[in-house]
Amino acid sequence: MSWWFTKLIQQLNRMMYMAGGVALFILLYVWSVLSASKTVEVPLEARIPEHPLFSLAEHSVYRFSHDLVAQVDHDVLGYVFSTQEWYWLKGLSLISQCLLWGVVVIGLLALTSAPIRRYGFSMVLMAAVVLNSRVFDLDNQASIHPWWALFLIIMPMLAVYVDIKKQLPMRPGQRLALIAYASQTGSAKRLAEQLHETAQSLLDVRCVSQLTTQQLLSYQKVFFVVSTQGNGDAPDTAHSFLRDIKKQTKSNIDTEFSVLALGDRTYNTFCAFGHQLTDLLRQKGFKLALPTQEVDRMDVSAVDHWWQQICGRFGIVSDTVSMQYDTFTVVSNECLNPMQTHRHVHRIRLYCSGARYRAGDLLAVQADETNEPERLYSIASYEKDYVELLVRRHLRPDGHVGLVSGRLSAMESGDFVKASIREHEAFHLVDDVPLIMIGAGTGLAPFVGFLKQKQAWQSQTPSWLIFGEQYAQYDDYFSHDLKALKHSGVLTRMDSAWSRSDGDYVQTLLKRHQAEVRQWLAQGAHIYVCGSREGFGNEVCHTLQQILSDTYFETRLHTDLY
Repeated sequence: MSWWFTKLIQQLNRMMYMAGGVALFILLYVWSVLSASKTVEVPLEARIPEHPLFSLAEHSVYRFSHDLVAQVDHDVLGYVFSTQEWYWLKGLSLISQCLLWGVVVIGLLALTSAPIRRYGFSMVLMAAVVLNSRVFDLDNQASIHPWWALFLIIMPMLAVYVDIKKQLPMRPGQRLALIAYASQTGSAKRLAEQLHETAQSLLDVRCVSQLTTQQLLSYQKVFFVVSTQGNGDAPDTAHSFLRDIKKQTKSNIDTEFSVLALGDRTYNTFCAFGHQLTDLLRQKGFKLALPTQEVDRMDVSAVDHWWQQICGRFGIVSDTVSMQYDTFTVVSNECLNPMQTHRHVHRIRLYCSGARYRAGDLLAVQADETNEPERLYSIASYEKDYVELLVRRHLRPDGHVGLVSGRLSAMESGDFVKASIREHEAFHLVDDVPLIMIGAGTGLAPFVGFLKQKQAWQSQTPSWLIFGEQYAQYDDYFSHDLKALKHSGVLTRMDSAWSRSDGDYVQTLLKRHQAEVRQWLAQGAHIYVCGSREGFGNEVCHTLQQILSDTYFETRLHTDLY
């Protein structure tokens, strides 16, 4: 049976329960108030209408006027319904009838499809029985016994429940399918959520950090969208999930899975975590539904190939997958080191109404109007509607300029660029705690945003920036902003390592000040590192591993290395 049809039957089932529940409430409420009411004599018997509005067991209810509906037994006035109460009952009655008619209409449509014809027929029959009984129709002028009414409501619901639970290809409590994502820079999360919308809510979507093995087993199919970071490592959000999966003993598991592995082919560890996850799940007994699909720098053609196979299994009609971007307008573009002709760095300010982000988030810039891979840049600001970037004009070994960095560096005020905010959850500030920020080159960008966020918080905790570049006279980026932040007290300490001017490197500064680093950590500080992985990133992380205890290294260190 198609997953689409299975999901449809489940929705019909829920509608039946809701309609029956509302009908039961109306029946029991009216029965109880009529049975418990005290009566008084009616002054004028002639005022009693000829026919009751409805009868329930031995109780008859009449409409005396537009605003007066009351119980009358043997010319004695009983319970009087207030106007508000009566309209509430009428509203609930209408809701119940609409739900049942909805079941009838959708059930009739289901009769056109062979896989669910019998379910559609069962639904229509059960809904017709309840509708025909008119147990919740407060204007039917019919008499019905409460126990018979209860039977007419409960039995169809019970029949539907038994039929659905027996015939649908699912274990009790098992759900259809899940899109689970493990994201380091936000790209996997955004893609998973976009695919979820395309699936018309037939599939659940969750971060793997919120999943356990038992929760995974509650689904028939799980589709993973995962990225790889570092040297083939799992995203930070996946660590607890992996520990839980590894504890699972191998067994025959019904749950099927497939992995969409996001990566960058320029790295030797391209999509490594995606393949590691596939191997681990197969070792534990999960069944591979589709081969692992590799995706190079968010290549949408590869994503679409994988997704269309999934849609075919669920009977979903899906358009070709395409990444969603907003239009940003260039406000200004300034080259910060014009004398460094082979290493130009540009400070680019962009505007997009409604742009919202947190310090540490990224901006994904579309390469061009085709489906070329996007590029991610750290946001160097903290301001609604505006985004600032620190972009190095990249020169390839063959002398050609990088596609995205070249376009951005050449843009002028008024130009447009397609881009989207990517939530970088693993690199957000952990509350208002002391910060040690370590960056090199354009890795300075997110720390400007951190400091401006702390300024907006009116933070009183200290911040220490350790920055490395080549020349003090050429590469002192954001110098005006950083001086202002020092003057305001937000940036309490800054150390710079100029490799060509002074022969200093960030890792040498860390070794020189390791006692102070430990002291800051003892006061609750967190360390953030941003910059190129090769050279800078690997050396800094190695140095920090020597300086920090294992606990601090695992819990207080946050990296954004590229």
